[in-house]
Amino acid sequence: MENIIKYDDLLDREYQSFCSRAGDDGCYGLCVAVCGRMGIELPDYRVLCEEISSQEKIEKYKSWFWPVVHPEAGDLVLIRSMDGGEYHVAVMIDRSRFLQATREHGVFRGRLNHPVYRDRIEGIYKYCEN
Repeated sequence: MENIIKYDDLLDREYQSFCSRAGDDGCYGLCVAVCGRMGIELPDYRVLCEEISSQEKIEKYKSWFWPVVHPEAGDLVLIRSMDGGEYHVAVMIDRSRFLQATREHGVFRGRLNHPVYRDRIEGIYKYCEN
């Protein structure tokens, strides 16, 4: 049975409202907030912002997340940037849609099969407590 989460109150919020003091981690902050509503306590890596870059955090902690074939609400989507450099993270809200936060657009929904994302999705991951 699929988890149902309430997230409508998060739509259209600003990216910055999910950032730590360093201000470059709002997409993961949104994931922490949404998963928290589902009872999933993601580690809040945002506290490491001043120590290492977002990209380094992804590489360092990627082993704490298992790849999944069939996404569910609460799974994280790792998306490559348009230029193929940095990664962006979003959170699944059902089996085909995710919620994300970007500096340009704030919080909004996306679809796994949308042409903008489909070729840029690096993987979908479930947090496994270590």
